[in-house]
Amino acid sequence: MSSTLPKLVDSGITPETAVTFCGQLPTTALNVLRAGIGNPTEESSDGWSWEAPGQRVPAVPPIPIISVSYDAQWMLLATAGSMVVGNITSDALRVVSVHRMEEGHEISAALCLPMFVPSNTKTRPGGTTVCALVGCTNGQIAVFDETGTQLLSQHFHTTTVKAIHLRTVAPTKLYETSSATDTDEVLIVYEDNVVVSIDGPSLWMAVKVAAGYKEAGETVAADQISLIFKKWILQGHRTIFDVIGCGPARSTSIAPPAFNPVTGQFQATYQSSRYIGVGKPMIGYYAVEGHRGSMLSDVAGRVKGAVTNAVSSFAKSIFSTSPTAVAPTLPNPIQPPTPVTTLFTLMDGQRVITSAHPSPPRRDGRCSYIALVDSLGRISVLDVESGELICLWKGVRGATCGWVVGESQTDGKSTSATPSPKLSLSPSSSIVHLEERKDDAAYDFDDDLYLVIYNPRRGLLDVFTPFSNARIHAPFHVDTDLSLTQTGTGILGAAYGGMITQGGRALLVSGEGKVWIVSITRKLD
Repeated sequence: MSSTLPKLVDSGITPETAVTFCGQLPTTALNVLRAGIGNPTEESSDGWSWEAPGQRVPAVPPIPIISVSYDAQWMLLATAGSMVVGNITSDALRVVSVHRMEEGHEISAALCLPMFVPSNTKTRPGGTTVCALVGCTNGQIAVFDETGTQLLSQHFHTTTVKAIHLRTVAPTKLYETSSATDTDEVLIVYEDNVVVSIDGPSLWMAVKVAAGYKEAGETVAADQISLIFKKWILQGHRTIFDVIGCGPARSTSIAPPAFNPVTGQFQATYQSSRYIGVGKPMIGYYAVEGHRGSMLSDVAGRVKGAVTNAVSSFAKSIFSTSPTAVAPTLPNPIQPPTPVTTLFTLMDGQRVITSAHPSPPRRDGRCSYIALVDSLGRISVLDVESGELICLWKGVRGATCGWVVGESQTDGKSTSATPSPKLSLSPSSSIVHLEERKDDAAYDFDDDLYLVIYNPRRGLLDVFTPFSNARIHAPFHVDTDLSLTQTGTGILGAAYGGMITQGGRALLVSGEGKVWIVSITRKLD
């Protein structure tokens, strides 16, 4: 797939799929990333390398860690020893910063973290900024700004971080069933079945405070940052590859109403935290009942005296560039996790789920489906609320997948018209403010939800409708050394600004740093 072809479009069938070339990382940034991978395999004369008899792999190693913001405008690329933050525009990929990690801190997971910035009349209007949240093999979590400056770090656990996820909530004015009991959440997954759920508002506040101190030329010690978190160990799995947070919920088919012997009636079961773990067994549902605040009772006493200083520092960091309040201090956050057992599991003695890909959030900020890739060359789609597998694709060993939300056009033009790349990259089409959109039913996009499957062994890119297993057009023939990733879920703190985010794109990244965006457009009469 040559970068000289700016767009490949299947225009014979509606909806239309476009694979748009965005740009390539500069050689200097790419060399920094490759230096963090280690010694490459010896290259053979035909441009390929051989790792084992019968196993042929590209000579150019892929970039192991890729994370993209919800609007496909910011990209975080990382290896064990370095990371690169890039900005994607309609016609170029610009490197914003390159950062090399300190010795003894190897990156094992990373998240491109867009953050809402309140209006500040002294410096800039309200908007968004981007940070890099990285996890290391020693269990450390660190946040860097877009220039590569470290803002804060925390140690919640001592084993390798396997994955980092962001779950955002919708503004309560737009979706009335949302409540104060549900907030943004950053989920840290460790290799020994331990997960740490960081309260989104506390992380948003801490990063804002740390950024204010950095602007004032001051440093913030690790023990001066307050983060509210919960720490669990999921006991229903022998091996966990990933965990997806599903947020709170009242009675569902998985947790029906419980009988109260005192009142003699069935009462709704409130699950304050729900998680889906994948690995071996294949799928496990976990939930914690009760009010969200009750699980933080052990932390509440320790943070009681620090709340006033935290709010004061946060306010000063917004309205002034020279904060003077003393940052709050908490005890060492490394503490034993709380055991959580499964509600139910889905088991197959020979099959292991190796990765999970949640669908873009709906209007209430929750994902409805999760695409699962297993060790037997199959991809399935899980309905989150019912716990049922609704689709299955076989014969895709080694494949990866990602979700794409189709963009509808009602301009009256022919369905064979080529979609504009500016449409999928425009910031105005990715953020919708409350006063601009009243019809919240438009954010139920099951009809516009597609699953993109990339098979590197065959060099094929397929697009399916996940509810009928139908392929919407002939597969694209692409290179075999690409990595497929999907955009993030939203902006940390976006609900505070009264806006919702509309993500849902997939990107292809080659080992040489070339980037393509996969977009789907559906023409409406």
